[in-house]
Amino acid sequence: MRERKDVYKLPPGDQTLDWYAKAVAAMQALPQANPLSWRYQAAIHGIDPLPRTMKGLWAECQHSTSFFLPWHRMYILNFERIVAMHVANLGGPIDWALPYWNYTTTDPATLALPPEFVSPALPSGAANPLYVAQRSPIANAGSAVLGPRDVDLSTCLTSSGTTNPGGFFGGPPAAHFGQLAGALELTPHNAVHVQVGNTPGGWMADPDLAALDPIFWLHHSNIDRLWEVWLACDPLHQNLTSAYWLSGVTFQFHDATGSPVTMRTADVLNLTAPLLDYKYSDASCPIAFTVTRPALGAPAPIGPGAAAPAAIGTPMAAPQYELVGATLSAVQLGDQVVHVPLPTPITPRAFRFAADKRAPPPTATTKQLVQHVTLHLEHVTSADVAPTYDVFLNVPLGEEPNQHDDRLVARVAMFGIKQASDPRGPHGGGGQTFAFDVTQLYHRLADLGEIDPQNLRVSFVPVSPLGVPHVTVGRISLYFA
Repeated sequence: MRERKDVYKLPPGDQTLDWYAKAVAAMQALPQANPLSWRYQAAIHGIDPLPRTMKGLWAECQHSTSFFLPWHRMYILNFERIVAMHVANLGGPIDWALPYWNYTTTDPATLALPPEFVSPALPSGAANPLYVAQRSPIANAGSAVLGPRDVDLSTCLTSSGTTNPGGFFGGPPAAHFGQLAGALELTPHNAVHVQVGNTPGGWMADPDLAALDPIFWLHHSNIDRLWEVWLACDPLHQNLTSAYWLSGVTFQFHDATGSPVTMRTADVLNLTAPLLDYKYSDASCPIAFTVTRPALGAPAPIGPGAAAPAAIGTPMAAPQYELVGATLSAVQLGDQVVHVPLPTPITPRAFRFAADKRAPPPTATTKQLVQHVTLHLEHVTSADVAPTYDVFLNVPLGEEPNQHDDRLVARVAMFGIKQASDPRGPHGGGGQTFAFDVTQLYHRLADLGEIDPQNLRVSFVPVSPLGVPHVTVGRISLYFA
């Protein structure tokens, strides 16, 4: 069984990355039409424009859909085997495995690219195959390119195993591209992509080019690992079970011989199965929390610096979400902080009664009792790669949002926004939709008396200057369930 190891914990003298660099160079020397070549493998994720003969094999990446995790597992599995074949042919170990980049705030050194990726030349003076110029200058300087909000795991590792808004898996199953990313895809996946590629023409920030960067594969090895970590965090965390998700859609790749292979989600759920046969050096849960969520009325931490809330677990039935407030016109975002009023004519009284488990007033009905609150950014579009924004809820008027970590909803990195906004592309120009579970935050603010149904405020703070600072949010909405 192959063992994928933490790249920052490789022992002195370990040659995993040396052999990776040699295999990358060998793959780069092959013509793009060869399935075992570097550019062919990158094109499976997406290279534009597409040669007509390659349609159906290239640009197949699954994003903003519940197939995001299984498709990328299949993708890096076949890539790993191709690299391992090249390594073996070059005289390297026959059990070579792709390491993972475990970016974490517990060791600030891991917020930078591994040192082997940032030098243009090898000690011998030859060009370094692991280096690409099309990265953030901060990344290639060897400095910390990621921040705590980019790699915060408290939301994704405690999200429910559903396709509901704020769920772990992304939107309801779609055969290719969807419009609702899951919690793990949003953070840290999207945030890491955008921060590493945060420069004009940066490869990692563009889905059409991202897989050309050798760090892409270590990033996705970690995302695949975090799927296993999420399962380990709570016995209530389970994979989806619909027949359509398990076997209703097939995907094509090439194996280490260059032969086509067809795979389904059901084929890649068990790492110990012969088809996969790999493990991670560490897939333990890094967050301590109880299995069941305490009563919503109990004090709960909010914000990225707080301890993680308890796990939600997989519900028996999907909640029924009701729209309770929305903006009446599109919102334009640029390179300045924007505060947007969000009228929500339904008061939080029923929510407080439900959360505190007090008896509702005689006029209340069961339907009024609110258990979930989600904030949606709908049909977000941009004609180019876009800045990242931090989104806050109800920052006091006149105050700086970044001084209120306890009001942070999420960091929104719009990886793939250009492609999702293209009316000629597979999304049909519908853009991206982001949904966040703000139940705990909303409840805390309601308890503080800071929820005015006529004056709920959503603030957008630009984080990175990447791309054209012009983004349109079709609608901001709030849902109760």
